[in-house]
Amino acid sequence: MAGASDAHETICINLVNLLTTHVRGRGCRIYAGNMKARIEEADVFYYPDIMVTCDERDRSLQYFKRYPRLIVEVLSPTTAAFDRGNKFADYRTIETLQEYVVINQEKFAWIAQILNARSPQFTKMF
Repeated sequence: MAGASDAHETICINLVNLLTTHVRGRGCRIYAGNMKARIEEADVFYYPDIMVTCDERDRSLQYFKRYPRLIVEVLSPTTAAFDRGNKFADYRTIETLQEYVVINQEKFAWIAQILNARSPQFTKMF
């Protein structure tokens, strides 16, 4: 997100550092803020704060990714409702998405939406 707050950037950088260690050697790639996610069903592109893809089909796509496994959005006051509402509804149509994490930068809270065949709408709130 252009013009992000100090807290927003700090959260994103720290999370990318943690994820880098976690996905090392697994064939996954991490993108932070500048790579588009293509949502075919909604016919839109979004710029998630953090996106992880492990799908070989994304390797040949240079300017956007279609098969993310994880998407993270750090909420700002101006985008919070959209990130939790319409954008999440669009993200849920991505066949490969396993987890959508929303982090509140103004207080210690985050929500992980776990998306998989066993629990398609399971939510963990922290």
